[in-house]
Amino acid sequence: MKTFRLILALAAVALTAVSCVEKSGKYQTLLAQRDSLLTVEQKYDQTLEILNEIETGFQSIREVEDRVMTQISDIENKPLDKKQQMVSQINQIKGILLQNKERIAELEAQFAQSGRKNASLAGTIKRLQEEMTRKVAQIESLQTELSQKNIEIEELA
Repeated sequence: MKTFRLILALAAVALTAVSCVEKSGKYQTLLAQRDSLLTVEQKYDQTLEILNEIETGFQSIREVEDRVMTQISDIENKPLDKKQQMVSQINQIKGILLQNKERIAELEAQFAQSGRKNASLAGTIKRLQEEMTRKVAQIESLQTELSQKNIEIEELA
């Protein structure tokens, strides 16, 4: 009987201690820290997702660009539908560039809003902006070349 009372008393003390832990300031602080870390992790995941989407966009641009570059050299001998296909591909590149520009702006806003100094992320954003500028210049060059070739084609006809 004494052992039973002792076990019962120990169980009561254990239950009381456990119920007090959830109300303690230390426990509440740990919960707040955990929630804060989860928020930071979500923002980090979102940033990585944006970076991956931008990189995928640039990869798509490179693929379409390669196709256009191989076709543009011999455009005079191509049928009209191939020429229209090239114009469509250039428009596709422009659309991807616009999406990437929006995503980079979103990434910049997120970075500025975070208030943190992250040299690596700042460098990545700068590199992406520079690549965007190069791609826009390349597309403008392609369009100029295509329009010159179209003029030459019209003169030959």
